Amino acid sequence: MSRSVLVLFILALGLGLYLWLVEMPMERKRAHIETESKQLVNFKDSDVQGFTLHSATGDLEVSRSGGDRADGWTIIQPRTMEADRQAVDQFLRTLILAKVSRIMDDSGTDLSAYGLAVPSMSVSMRLPSGNQTLLFGDAGPLSSSLYAKREGDSRILLTSLSAREILTKGLQDFRRKRVLEFDPARVTRLKIANPHEVVILYKEGQGEKATWIIKAPLATTADQPEVRSLLFGLEDLKAQGFIDDPQERRAKKKELQTPLTTITVHEDSPGRDTVETDQ
Repeated sequence: MSRSVLVLFILALGLGLYLWLVEMPMERKRAHIETESKQLVNFKDSDVQGFTLHSATGDLEVSRSGGDRADGWTIIQPRTMEADRQAVDQFLRTLILAKVSRIMDDSGTDLSAYGLAVPSMSVSMRLPSGNQTLLFGDAGPLSSSLYAKREGDSRILLTSLSAREILTKGLQDFRRKRVLEFDPARVTRLKIANPHEVVILYKEGQGEKATWIIKAPLATTADQPEVRSLLFGLEDLKAQGFIDDPQERRAKKKELQTPLTTITVHEDSPGRDTVETDQ
């Protein structure tokens, strides 16, 4: 190998090492910083211990539940009740995936132009590192955009969020709507009673080989797809509305003293869930 070729080889090797050890890490760091700068928030859903929504209609506070169901959520304000875990998780994912489309104003001197002098809603996240609060104003020029501002940061941001995803959220969106909490795979017995007959079903076997048997009013093999459809329908049963007024609730209970159908679900764990319908 000639001296000139050796020199070129050493230069190429040095350039390659420089690119690998210096330029590429710096480029990855720049890309990471750029990605982070486009994110509206910088936390993970598992970091959130609770959050508060403040708007003209009042405060809504949601807190992560403790105990055996650490993935559960409880509404603290305006009154204590179980929250809809899926609704809370979806709301957090919406915030985490939200992007900053544009910085509208670095100084934040004209908040009223963006509806942020009196924010339509504020969302305060309780995190291990402290609270992070977002202020939301008017909708942007597109239907899927919303002006926002981070508390403690003067910049006014145009985000990828829509008013429907944030500003319309309230108690009815976050409260638990699922009527029954059970695992269809763990159900071993069903009882369906109405004024005309009582149907009792037992599950024999486990897993994919399990078979549902009718024990009453006669002994026979049940229609397996129908039973599975009933179980999944009950699991997915959600309330469409709530009667919170005590007087109205008492009056409605009097109307429903004799249910048209009572369905009792037995699982292979302690406890029993019962749903009564007036269909």
